[in-house]
Amino acid sequence: MHDHAEPLAPRRGAVRRPRRFRLATLIAISLLSIALVAPAATSAASPTSTTTEATCAGRWPSSVQGAPTLLRSGGRAGDYIWHNSTGWHLRVTHTTSSRMVFSGRITATAPLKVTPYQLEGGDWIALSADKLTITYRFYN
Repeated sequence: MHDHAEPLAPRRGAVRRPRRFRLATLIAISLLSIALVAPAATSAASPTSTTTEATCAGRWPSSVQGAPTLLRSGGRAGDYIWHNSTGWHLRVTHTTSSRMVFSGRITATAPLKVTPYQLEGGDWIALSADKLTITYRFYN
């Protein structure tokens, strides 16, 4: 973790969801231009990673508007990110009972705001001091 980023701990008394489907984070962003680095989902048994960069020229693609149709408890493993009327959202899920680690970084050209939601033991999310980068790691 970077010196300028502070992890945000889960709130006391937060309602827990099943481990197979974690509502990890609600990210509210009010901006018109965003550059995303899509995070990688890696298995604890065999670490691999993929990185995808997307740059939007003033608007985000329509494909990120609305919750993904494939997102469901026990669905295809991955990090799911989308936008709706309340802002940006990030969730993770996977199909197996094997331990998975989801980590990534989201970078924007305008300041971001983070609201952690139902983080579980060991999970963390950090907003950089300049509020332009969110870094996260979720254990499931």
